[in-house]
Amino acid sequence: MNWIKENKFLSGFLGVLTIGIGVLGYFVLDAMGRVDTARENYTTQASELARLQNLPLTPSKKNLDALVAQKTEAVNVIAEYQATLGAKSFPLEPMTPEQFQDQLKATKTAIFARAAEGGTKLPPKFFLGFEAYETTPPKPEAAAPLGRQLKAIEWVLNQVFENRIL
Repeated sequence: MNWIKENKFLSGFLGVLTIGIGVLGYFVLDAMGRVDTARENYTTQASELARLQNLPLTPSKKNLDALVAQKTEAVNVIAEYQATLGAKSFPLEPMTPEQFQDQLKATKTAIFARAAEGGTKLPPKFFLGFEAYETTPPKPEAAAPLGRQLKAIEWVLNQVFENRIL
């Protein structure tokens, strides 16, 4: 005890050095633990990769049959979906550009009336996305597809108003 009182600086320095070595030892042991965990994880993943890379790639009759069955099932599901989608789509009716414009104006009027009934206010220049055809008729070959698109938009908006979404 006398030595500590006589050499205060040296004893304080040795005390701080001892605490510093303890803290440094803790950090080293913690880092070693994390390195061991990372190395183990890497080794596990590397061995799994090597195992997967060395698997035999020989096709078998069983695998081929499973692939053909999956392909057939996918084709059937897609055909069924196309049939369902085709039944839900609007038919393409022949239409002149003038008929399209008349139908567009009638649909716009009906949609505005339906919106007013539900208390929805539409912008005054709202033309269902067909602003280009408000005053200019479409090309004759585009009239029928535009008519189908107009029917689809009208149906969607009627569903929106019917279900009180807006």
